[in-house]
Amino acid sequence: MLVMLCAFSQESFEITKVGNTYSLEQIKEAFLHADLCGSYYNSKRNILELNDGSVVELKSKEELASKGLTIPPSCFIEDNVHYVKAIWSINDLGMIMKGFDNSAYPTEKEYYHYNHINKQ
Repeated sequence: MLVMLCAFSQESFEITKVGNTYSLEQIKEAFLHADLCGSYYNSKRNILELNDGSVVELKSKEELASKGLTIPPSCFIEDNVHYVKAIWSINDLGMIMKGFDNSAYPTEKEYYHYNHINKQ
């Protein structure tokens, strides 16, 4: 089971840019061990930017299925679901940390309202 989970993790994301703080290996290891269930879209990639400029793309359900990977349906969200932009980082233990910039938007509701109104 653990081997299957590791194989899934390696195939479930792609590191498209390495920033100036974390190495490729640090990013890879952190994402291999992260539980990002609920962060994958059905037919598009979810692009996560780390606080150092690194970019990791979570592959879509369609991409994963084309590789023969079976993932629980609860790990996916509809393409039109708003995914709040977070401040992603890797802590000293190598774990993914998800933060939110509440200086610009005090609440997630205000962030959504501002970004939803401006995209129409």
